[in-house]
Amino acid sequence: MAYCAEEDSLRLECFKAEEPNRQTYYRLLVPDNAKRQSVDNASYIASLRLRGDDSSAYRRVNLHFYFPSASGRTLFGENAKTLGFAIGKTDYIPEREPSYYIVLHAVSPLDQESITELTTKAIYAAETYGGVMEHFDSAFIQKRGIFG
Repeated sequence: MAYCAEEDSLRLECFKAEEPNRQTYYRLLVPDNAKRQSVDNASYIASLRLRGDDSSAYRRVNLHFYFPSASGRTLFGENAKTLGFAIGKTDYIPEREPSYYIVLHAVSPLDQESITELTTKAIYAAETYGGVMEHFDSAFIQKRGIFG
């Protein structure tokens, strides 16, 4: 408000532009997969904390992905290694679409910022190859009291 009082004149322009697929609207207002996953991350972390998890303790975090092709999964795995992830189990599940499964592993504390950084990095890499993240999980580490 004070900023506006110091200005001699303000000019506001508004215009309407045709955009057939509303891409600006979707890009700015509709959350992408990484943003939606960050909300899921927060609820998962909160549920573990309620049960007594020590979220500051480092542990293995598992990120579960599915891909439409074996080659996409393989290329994603190679890219994930360069991003600092370790490759875990891979599988083919014909009853599920997409069918090609892979797990990535990372070591991290279970705090919102660290987990969201991991999931966002992996989701954006997976999207390049048509992959989708199903969920992430981790070990439960009980908080220790003063006597161990």
